[in-house]
Amino acid sequence: MSQIALDNPTYVDWQAPPRYPGEGEIHVWKWIVDATSVEPTALGRLDAVERERHARLVTPNLKQRYASAHAGLRRLLAGYLGCKPVDVEYRGSSTGKPLLRHGELQFNLSHTADCVAAIVGVSPVGIDIEQQRAVNNLRSLATKHFSPAEMASLDAPSSLELGRRFFEVWSRKEAVLKCLGVGFRHPNVDLHVGVGVPRSVEVAIPVGWNSEISRCWVASCWSSDVAEAVASAAPFQSIRVFTFAATS
Repeated sequence: MSQIALDNPTYVDWQAPPRYPGEGEIHVWKWIVDATSVEPTALGRLDAVERERHARLVTPNLKQRYASAHAGLRRLLAGYLGCKPVDVEYRGSSTGKPLLRHGELQFNLSHTADCVAAIVGVSPVGIDIEQQRAVNNLRSLATKHFSPAEMASLDAPSSLELGRRFFEVWSRKEAVLKCLGVGFRHPNVDLHVGVGVPRSVEVAIPVGWNSEISRCWVASCWSSDVAEAVASAAPFQSIRVFTFAATS
């Protein structure tokens, strides 16, 4: 059973990171970005592709959150790799998922509002965080992406509970899709990710997806009003959670 404790991070300096995740272990990093006071050096840590994406964003808040999130990702990966954040190099997988150009370390990034989370493992991994919020046509959206069992979980006694159940399923599904690197290109009603289970569960990937990964393990929890889900292509027994120390 995976230790679901995503709300109790260990504070570390990115230049003295934990060792690589061990067998049956994944690392989750969490931090808050303040869109009004972004670190001046954040944009300078990004590569040309990231700076181009940053430039295409419309509002100052989106630009600042993007710079902080991706600079933070580079900072934590640099700690594992023993290099400078600006020297972290990416490449794309056959499905377009970002990978490190060198080494076996796997990672994934997610953000919602001012919250950012990244996952690190030695097998393909995915993470999704979703701040609970009002969603137009929630049930109609769920019908397009949820399995029958997942739809049944939306029979909630209140709109608040309905939202929680929706984002629990949605975040689990997105974490698996991001682990695979496929996005919403397949009929997701065929993918059942489990509901209301406070431990990691095995998820079968539909055969028709022709994925190199045939199964994933997914787990989730709530932290305040944010649904958090992680997925890995290998079974995991523990989740270690970290954030940056104030002096990082």
